[in-house]
Amino acid sequence: MSAATPHLYNGFAQALDVESSAWSQLVTTLSNDSQRWRSEGFGGWEQHWSRVWEFPWMHEAILAYTRQVGPGAKVLESGSGTTLVPVWLASQGMNVTGIDLSGTPAPRWAAMNKVISETGSGSLTFQKGDMLRLDFADNSFDVAFSLSALEHTTSPFDAVLEMLRVVRPGGLIAITCDVAVTGTHGLSQAELNRIQDVLAERADSFLPHRHTGSGAVLALQATRQKKQGALRYSLRRLQRRIRQSPSNDFAIFAYAGIVK
Repeated sequence: MSAATPHLYNGFAQALDVESSAWSQLVTTLSNDSQRWRSEGFGGWEQHWSRVWEFPWMHEAILAYTRQVGPGAKVLESGSGTTLVPVWLASQGMNVTGIDLSGTPAPRWAAMNKVISETGSGSLTFQKGDMLRLDFADNSFDVAFSLSALEHTTSPFDAVLEMLRVVRPGGLIAITCDVAVTGTHGLSQAELNRIQDVLAERADSFLPHRHTGSGAVLALQATRQKKQGALRYSLRRLQRRIRQSPSNDFAIFAYAGIVK
């Protein structure tokens, strides 16, 4: 599968991303690649206001990294559930392991792995587990990622620490998470700052950081300042435009870094 890679950044999602021709082409390509999985209940992700940004962002960030390390990368999805992102990654030749407190996704992962294995690509393995206490040795993976799962844990900070522990030095850690704006859904500013502090200490940014522009729909108006080497964002206000429902009281934050 080939696709135009849009410019990727660490920071809040922007409307200008998904409105760009490069992002549109990427979404179209990934959507076409998803057709064979629609019978498994994976249709419609490209119509969701946040997934249309999160899914391609995570896919492209990990793919950009694994192109540098070669085929067969060992990838962990922490707090996996069942989405198409690990399927896309396995189809690119990666060996993906997913963990989730619920064992519900196991049969669907097994079914998807059978199809992927028949193509001679990578693999998908699921096991029940707690993202706060990963049952893997230190330095076990080339990549660990979490896709909109941190905000559903009792301790997002500890979940990030566990991801850092199981990724080898030089490996990639990538996260997307919901950040609360006006309500209670998503990480608080304090939680996000704490996570950014440990990431600044334990990893180097794989992608450049950016400000959030005034045209943001999927993101927040934000300011950027450096403090003790960490990049912080002060949340200001949500741009309420046509695609942003007033009921959406959170924005999407993303980070990809190389573990020291």
